[in-house]
Amino acid sequence: MKVSARIITNTEELSEDENDLDVFLKEYGENPFMQLPFIRNAMDRNASITHIPAIVIVRVDGEIVGLAPLILRRNLGIRYARFLTEYWASPNFVIKENYESMTMETVLHLVLKRLNSKLIVLDLNSDSPNLRGLKRICVSNNIPFFEQSHQFMDHGVISVSCSWDDYKKLCGRHFRRKLRQIENKMNKGGKWKLTVIENNNEYSEEAIYDKILAIEKLSWKEKIRQGQTVDDSIIWFLKSSSSTNNNTIIIKRKIWFLELNNQPVAYAMILQYKGTAYMAKTSFAEEYRELSLGKFVMYAAIKDLFDKKEVQKIDFLTYLPIVEFWRANCLKRVRIILGSGIFVKQEYAKSIFRTAVARLNHDNRREYYMPTARTQLNEDKRKSIFHLP
Repeated sequence: MKVSARIITNTEELSEDENDLDVFLKEYGENPFMQLPFIRNAMDRNASITHIPAIVIVRVDGEIVGLAPLILRRNLGIRYARFLTEYWASPNFVIKENYESMTMETVLHLVLKRLNSKLIVLDLNSDSPNLRGLKRICVSNNIPFFEQSHQFMDHGVISVSCSWDDYKKLCGRHFRRKLRQIENKMNKGGKWKLTVIENNNEYSEEAIYDKILAIEKLSWKEKIRQGQTVDDSIIWFLKSSSSTNNNTIIIKRKIWFLELNNQPVAYAMILQYKGTAYMAKTSFAEEYRELSLGKFVMYAAIKDLFDKKEVQKIDFLTYLPIVEFWRANCLKRVRIILGSGIFVKQEYAKSIFRTAVARLNHDNRREYYMPTARTQLNEDKRKSIFHLP
């Protein structure tokens, strides 16, 4: 058995293995973000002077048996590796059955030794078999590792195993009353219309993007974008999900647009792949917040998924308060930090500090702009935390 590994750092090199990778990822990739179009566009999206994509491909006797979509970064002079995509995209190793340990050991050796990374930071589902295997490998090879759990990385998941009416009954009387209130608000708010765009449906990518961007500019998120006019994650979703293979659609994309008095005011983008619907992006116009536009357009999308029975579950990619409203089950995720001893300990201490600050800022922004957050920071508490006058 001949084991070989290759590290790909740009999309030109990726094209050399395109056909083999496409077949392998379609069979073993768990979600749409682990498919070739998303990986290719993520490499272009994230590449910079300080960020170098590193796609590790492991082969046995010439056949691909494993892939690790990573990116190399540098912080405070320390090189470390992370998954190429963000934690909410559920990144993972893509591995053929019976090659899990060999693939992960090969990847760890290449990254820590050949690429001279001092650390590897991996975000994984808490119930992932790869997580259990990774821990065993670290213990057997005397590789120090730390495990962290962060609520902001968790996902809300709904099982689509019954009719929509039955699901509403399971969620209880209070849930059904809230849905009726949302419907009544919309009916009193003016003349509204829902339009569903499935893949392109004769709409150009530019037209779809312009319509989404018009809504994003009216949202609460516009206040914290600090002048950024382009949301590159939206472009990533649209560009990657529009890819075809021999004119066959790889990933089904549906976008629900809500118009109020002939003005686009909300949308929800869902990607469907291997029996799961991923709530990729959603937003609404802030001036109509009292009408619960965000919940209404999600209501329309979720009901449609239940009615058409095209998927077995819905993954919200986050577990914000609006996700809790839909009675979603919480899928926990964890962060594993591993590497050489002294660097792990140093980076772990810095990671805790950075994570605490980032989490505080994240929660502060969310609570400031989202009244549905669990708690509100009053002005005195905010000043004391940030040492404001």
